Amino acid sequence: MRWLIVVLAAVSMLAGDSSAQSEQRFREIAELVGANRYQEAAAAARALLADLELLDGAKSPSVARALYTVVECLTRLRKQSEPETLALAERALAIREQLLGPKHSLALSSRWQVGKILSESGDWIAARPLLERTLEDSERILGPEQTEFQERLSDLAAELVKAGDYTRARPLAERALEAARKAARPLDEAQALTVLGFLCFYTRDYKGAVPLLHRAWALREKELGANRHYTWASMNNLARGVSA
Repeated sequence: MRWLIVVLAAVSMLAGDSSAQSEQRFREIAELVGANRYQEAAAAARALLADLELLDGAKSPSVARALYTVVECLTRLRKQSEPETLALAERALAIREQLLGPKHSLALSSRWQVGKILSESGDWIAARPLLERTLEDSERILGPEQTEFQERLSDLAAELVKAGDYTRARPLAERALEAARKAARPLDEAQALTVLGFLCFYTRDYKGAVPLLHRAWALREKELGANRHYTWASMNNLARGVSA
């Protein structure tokens, strides 16, 4: 009997070591993404996914997390329209809904990810109800003060602006802006300002667009530095507004 206890203890230690190593690899992938090294991040995420499928099983929570991470890397590489990206996101969603239930915060994150991919790959008809339902569930389940919900307000507003539904987009963006300012989150404030700036731009309110886009650029430059992707994007947005 003692040998069995020793074996079980050894297995438990190995599992713990494996979990710790996986967490470290997830952190390293996040650091690569933060450094804009998306190709390396995607390769590392794929390798981690393959390892976790062997260690934990193809329908485990860790595999769902790895799938979600791979998809995030692929979207940074602008591969939203590739069938594999949607397939991986839908697989992660299916695992999370089965294991955790459709109202769990991680399931909501995966559902939002699927909706964003559908939208960005051009299937707005399928994306819109998914995103709107997820936003409603996020407010009800997570609460209106939660960062995830408030970020999704801006995200959905941006998608609605791209789709030309300015009437629906404006109150969402204004609410996101108010929440970001109240919570003192300057990068979220910059995102909401950008959405409102483009809304003004597309409705030919160029004078209204410029101060909003200028403020978004200033916030991003202060928080991120001048040589980061989002700061450059804000500078380009501002240039468009000024030259209109």
